[in-house]
Amino acid sequence: MNKKAGIGSIEKIVKRQVFTVDKLLIKRVQSEPVLDGFNCGNGSINHAIRDGYYISLLKQAYAYEICIGEDVIGHYRIRIVQISYDDDYHISSAENGYSAVKLDYLAIDKKFQNCGAGTTVLKYIAGRVEQFSTILPIRFFTLDALREKVSWYQKRGFQLYSENNLTVNSETVAMYMDFCDRKKVEEYCNSFGTE
Repeated sequence: MNKKAGIGSIEKIVKRQVFTVDKLLIKRVQSEPVLDGFNCGNGSINHAIRDGYYISLLKQAYAYEICIGEDVIGHYRIRIVQISYDDDYHISSAENGYSAVKLDYLAIDKKFQNCGAGTTVLKYIAGRVEQFSTILPIRFFTLDALREKVSWYQKRGFQLYSENNLTVNSETVAMYMDFCDRKKVEEYCNSFGTE
């Protein structure tokens, strides 16, 4: 079977199904990715995908391929970062720097977009980050959303880092998910009472 015929049949299958993680194979990039014909519709993200293996080798981030069978339909890359975040709680011993997992990009080939693959993969990644936040001091899952994707990410649980981001002349908008149990923090802070 030639590659072109294979992709066409995969496209038909993809358009008819609801994605679940068990239908997708998500694997860490172990060699230079073959990107012949891959296009997510954003040139800078397509270029960043090419750098994924090298950056993974340096352990600056890890790049992943999203596959159906042997066909790669998407890519994503995550890294650990430090972010500043001002809480409502001002405890003198607390710092405002936090560890976060940053999603550098989530790219689905244009041929497979609008089928639920991106949503499924994002939910999977967010679930894994939340799991890690229970064993490692990771509070946030962050990303810089393309402006046209802000509402897409908001529908999937992300918040704007600052409302001011919407007025800044930039291609991207900083967004986050917070895995802090704010109720427990409030209870703890309130237990000190006021005198």
